[in-house]
Amino acid sequence: MITFHPCGFTHGRHPKALKNMLVQAKPATDECAVMIDARDALEPGDLPKGVEVESYADSWGGGQGR
Repeated sequence: MITFHPCGFTHGRHPKALKNMLVQAKPATDECAVMIDARDALEPGDLPKGVEVESYADSWGGGQGR
């Protein structure tokens, strides 16, 4: 999954991650996070229909997302 956070959009941990931070469901994760800070503004290109998880932004509202 790739997420795009426009300049000035601050955030912390996802509410689900924060809620579960003291519960170790598995000994390790198979995820990798990469953050890119660009000097100039980035513009997202057009995505093919069905690629975007449109409910993702709503998942930050208290961990109720899918």
